[in-house]
Parts: sequence; C-alpha cells; structure tokens
Amino acid sequence: MEADKKTTTEEAGFFKKYGFYLALAVLAVIVMLPNPEGLSVAGQRMIGIMVFSVIVWATTAISYPVSAGVIMTLMALLIGFAPNPETGKLFGTAAGLGIGLKGFASTAFCLVAAAMFLAVAMTKTGLDKRIALVILSKLGAKSNRVVIGVILCGFILSFFVPSTTARVACLVPIVMGMIKAFDVPLKSKFAGMLMITVAQVDSVWNVGIKTAAAQNMVAVNFISPYSLMCEYLSEPLGIDMSSPRLSWKIPVVKTDSVKSCRVWVSADSMAVINGSGQCWDSGELPSDIRRIVYAGDSLQSWTKYYWKVGYKTKREDRFVCSPLSSFTTGMMSPKEWGDARWISDDHDKDYRPSPYFRKDFEVRRNVKHAYAVIAAAGLYELSVNGSRIGDHFLDPMYTHFDKRVLSVMYDITPNLSEGENVIGVQLGNGWYNHQSTAVWFFDKASWRNRPAFIMQAKYFQHRRA
Repeated sequence: MEADKKTTTEEAGFFKKYGFYLALAVLAVIVMLPNPEGLSVAGQRMIGIMVFSVIVWATTAISYPVSAGVIMTLMALLIGFAPNPETGKLFGTAAGLGIGLKGFASTAFCLVAAAMFLAVAMTKTGLDKRIALVILSKLGAKSNRVVIGVILCGFILSFFVPSTTARVACLVPIVMGMIKAFDVPLKSKFAGMLMITVAQVDSVWNVGIKTAAAQNMVAVNFISPYSLMCEYLSEPLGIDMSSPRLSWKIPVVKTDSVKSCRVWVSADSMAVINGSGQCWDSGELPSDIRRIVYAGDSLQSWTKYYWKVGYKTKREDRFVCSPLSSFTTGMMSPKEWGDARWISDDHDKDYRPSPYFRKDFEVRRNVKHAYAVIAAAGLYELSVNGSRIGDHFLDPMYTHFDKRVLSVMYDITPNLSEGENVIGVQLGNGWYNHQSTAVWFFDKASWRNRPAFIMQAKYFQHRRA
C-alpha cells in the first residue's frame, strides 16, 4: 500500500514539475498547425491558449494566481502579434488582450473574474474540501451518488451563477475536494469521470436553462464566415458572366443572433481588407441572406477580383469578416477571341496518332499574373515549359460539338520564367472523333473531324514604381 502511494506521489510530482513545459509544447504545436478555413490566426492561437490553460490547471503545475498572469500575458503577446484580417496589420498587445477578454459579455466577465477569485479563496481556505465533505455526507460515498452530487451542484449553481465559465470555476475546486477526500490519484478513472461530468453538466444545463452564459472567446471574435463560393466554386478561374452568384456560410453564434451581412468586392486586395468595396459594396443585407448576385461595376476580362463577407450580431456592433476569397474572370465575350484561329493538323479524321503542337515565346520581366484559356474539339493536355498544367484529365467535358465547345482557364504564373518559354498542347479524339463503332453511333456524328483547339494566353507584369 505504501509502495502504491509512493508511486502515485512520484507520478503527481512528475506532472506538477513538467506540466508547464508540456502545456507550452502543446501550445506551440497548435500555433504552428495550418490555419483551418474560417478560423483566423488569432482564433487559432486563442484555442492554443485555452488548451494550455486546461493542461496547467489539470497538472497543477503552477498556482491559480500565477496561471492567471501567464494566460493574460500569452493572450497579449500571441493575439497582439497576430494579423488583423480586416487591416492586414498586427493587432498590438493592448488590443490583443482586449480582444481576448472581449469574448465575454461585460456582465459575464465580472462573474467569471469573481468566480476565479472565489475558486482561489475556496482552495486556500479549505472551503472546497468542506463543501465536498458535506455533499458526501448527505449522498453517500458510492461513485454513482458522487456523480449525482456533482450534477446537482451544477444544477443549483446554474440558477445563481449565469456564466458557464464562472460555474465551472466554482465547481472544479469542489470536485477536486471530493477527489482528495477519497485520496485517489488525479489520473485515476474516477477523477477523470468527475471532471468530465463537470464539463458536461454545465453544457447540458445551458440547454435546459436559459442563462446569460459568457460567450466562448473563440466564438465571438474569431470564427468568421466561411465556405465562400463564386458560382458554387472555391476561388474559380474563368468566370465569364457579368453577374456571378456569390455564396457563403456563417457559423452558429449560440448566445447571440446575426443582425446583418455585407459583401465587399474589389480588384485591389488591400481595399477589401480595409473594408472598401471599390467594385461593389452590397451594403447591409438581411441576416438570412447567404447567396447574392453580383450587382457592381462591370467585370473586366482577365482580372482577379477579391471579396469578403462580414456579419454583425445584435450584441456586437461591428462586422466579423471572412478571410479574403477571389474569383478570376476569363473572356467576358466571344468577340475577345479576336483573330485567334482553330489549330489542327492536315490529317484525315480516321488518322489515329495524337497530334502535338508547341509555341515558344519570350517573357521580358517578372510576371505578376499569367493565364491561359483553351477550348478544344476533342481532348487536350496543356503544358508549359515541360510541366503539365492542371489536375484534370479528359478535358473538356462532352457537349453537342456542333453547337457548343467548352473552354477552361488556367493560372500559369508559377510555370513562367524570365526569358524564353515554351507552351505545348497534345490533342486526343475523345467523343468528338470517335473511331470505333459506338452503341450511340458517335462514329457517325455530324461533327466528326480531326481534333482541333483554340487558345489564348496572357501575362501581366508588375508595374514599375
């Protein structure tokens, strides 16, 4: 028995000694992870701080007062040196700390702060153990009754402490007192079950009892509109309609409601970041709008447009904005093909080998953007400087070839270099020139001919200062 207690003490001492470093390591991993869609850099860092806090508290690596100071410092530094998605600049340490704390409603924040001090006072004075012993004396020491006691405590506190965070802060010391009263290790299944019960019971009572719960710090200021689509595609190339459809999703704001939405569109990314829709500003839209038709200035061909969506809640009179998205226009009119001609070889339609074509051209200065639009009767594969372009196979899709031929646009910017460049196209028959007898008589189609293509490529250079 003494050996078991000694082992438990050694384990507890290990986590108490190294828990702080473990928490820092986990925080660093979360901060360095790729940024998920819809979550800003500041939001991801705040999640890391929350995980850090849980590990520090669970391992009791540092005292409650010290942990409060460390958490405040981390919020000021990590959020302060995170980019503001609306301005592109850093938040700053003062603003970072303010934003981190602003996740709580003002009245709820006071309750949370009071609960934290109450938790420390309960621990220092031994009141947590006394409350735990009273509960155990009334309900008994069986594990199922202890769990019932924790649930009842959470239920009673929900009527007096309207903040979920504050309730947890009050309940955790009481449960820790129960665990100490049983003299069981903090890593035991019994201790873990009680702590899970604490987390679950406060969430469940929030569903059944409408409270002024303090908002999750991540949910208010950091979760932004997501899944921004243009014509139901993410950052598409080759938009050729004058009024494309823009759509988005807004995260669930549990303790508030969305008041309005707004869309900004511009060919200048910094203008959109700064809240200026130079091409179109939708103005405030009804809260239930999730799709809208572009109604701004005429879209220009071969142009990349940036856009974002913001929403206001009834509690916060400011827009929570999405990360930038974009769409790129192709040729807005068939007339823009100009003098371009269909290219093929001189062979008969029954000739089987695939034709190859290449064209060299020179790029004089650094390229800002470069695009290629290609339409083919048959199948094609495009390459630039020996590298295959795109991740599709068997493009373009089948159509009634004597009525319509589809085109595809590619961004070839990364494939170009200063000096001489070479662009290549390989053609295939596909459904346009079906060689063998087909069930649907494609071999007798009126459009059958040798595969051909038409193409335009343009590049835009950086402007000189």
